[in-house]
Amino acid sequence: MNTLNKINLLMDQKCNGCQTHAELVEKYGGSYTKIDTHCNRKCETGNELQELGKQLSK
Repeated sequence: MNTLNKINLLMDQKCNGCQTHAELVEKYGGSYTKIDTHCNRKCETGNELQELGKQLSK
């Protein structure tokens, strides 16, 4: 499976419908900086997505 497919699968299985993400959207509205900070720094799935994203830029 290629990297892009892994990213899509991971987002479909883990990110879509994420309760924490939904709560942050409700709390912060359109402040995606705060939401992205959680996803990129505190979420295990977000960390995995970051690593996969690095593979795309090689």
